[in-house]
Amino acid sequence: SKEEEAYANAVIREFDSGYLDAPAGITLRTYLSEKLDCSPMRITKKFTGNGSIGKRVFQPVNDRGVASRGVQATLGRLYQQWKERLL
Repeated sequence: SKEEEAYANAVIREFDSGYLDAPAGITLRTYLSEKLDCSPMRITKKFTGNGSIGKRVFQPVNDRGVASRGVQATLGRLYQQWKERLL
């Protein structure tokens, strides 16, 4: 759905920025599959050619403070929109 795609793209963007509430060292493929509640293979298939999504590793920024809270709020809103679409 377009809601799932918007959420996934936001997660990818914030993964790359380092502002997610995620453990250091987790791969984007693993993180997205957990958040979308799907198989990691689905992520690999859906995002082929997207900068080696399975090999990208999360490196958090040192100070995630205010920016991180804003990111989490935005991702939470997109997540809710996606989940509501599923109902």
